[in-house]
Amino acid sequence: MSDFVLLVEHSVKYTNKQPLAVKDVIDSLSALEKVSVYFLPEALSELTGAGVMSAELLIEGFQHGSFIEDTLIKLVFKNKEEMDKFLDRVREGGKNAYRNLPGNGSPVLKGAVAVTCVVGALVAAGAGWAIINKAPPSPSPVTLNITDSTFVVIGSESYSMSPEKFAKVIEKVGSTDKKKLAQAAVKIIAPAKKEEGATVVMGQQDSLSIPVETVEQTPDAIDFEPFEIDEPHPDADVEIRATDLDSSSKGWAAIIRGLVDRRVKLVLEDGVDPQSLAGKFKVRADVIVKFRMSAKTKKMDPVSITIQRMIED
Repeated sequence: MSDFVLLVEHSVKYTNKQPLAVKDVIDSLSALEKVSVYFLPEALSELTGAGVMSAELLIEGFQHGSFIEDTLIKLVFKNKEEMDKFLDRVREGGKNAYRNLPGNGSPVLKGAVAVTCVVGALVAAGAGWAIINKAPPSPSPVTLNITDSTFVVIGSESYSMSPEKFAKVIEKVGSTDKKKLAQAAVKIIAPAKKEEGATVVMGQQDSLSIPVETVEQTPDAIDFEPFEIDEPHPDADVEIRATDLDSSSKGWAAIIRGLVDRRVKLVLEDGVDPQSLAGKFKVRADVIVKFRMSAKTKKMDPVSITIQRMIED
């Protein structure tokens, strides 16, 4: 079975007046590739109903002045029907011009605002998460809101849906790996941060740009803390696997069958006497189990058991 390939023109323009460092350009292209490979196929599939199997970023050239990275996004479809379904959704009245790339004959879609807006919205979402992550802790949860983004407003019109629905798709896809998307957005925006008032324009329309305020607020680097939750379990049967009576914070391990089946760190809260566990293989206690999101499996794994209070028979 042959893959059906469509190339979509896309450009990133930095409005800096001063020349850009080579490293910044390389980093920005590498980050744009991550957005294209890891997030774009799912987002386009959700928005168009067509099965986009994969995406790849190709470099077509560079332009000076306001520095422009001319790229092609290579989209792969399972068959012609899926590609046609995609084209029906992203071509503006079917009028987008085609041209052929020398040597391979793959069709190239020009001026596809519908695709540009998805890339831009993903970058905007990543920047939003990066900004939220660097902010001081808030007593109430801070949520991402990109509904008013130009990419979302224009993109939603391209797909004949509300900005809220379009933004929900982008946020859902981006949430599969917020850290990866935020780090990519930081590197895409980084060259513009080198010069006051500079910004990043996605595509051919200057209106499709990252706001200067967002550029200024986006951090230089980002490192998300792993997602954790603390789950209380009153009156649990804790099986002791290791003890250290010389310390209440190190050398302890335990399991709780059916909940924490592999050995994890056991922590004793202040007020819990280590001697009360000495020589025991099993105790009853009110505990808190800490779970942490695994970057590899995307599942919540238990990492520790904290004994808050011993329960005596």
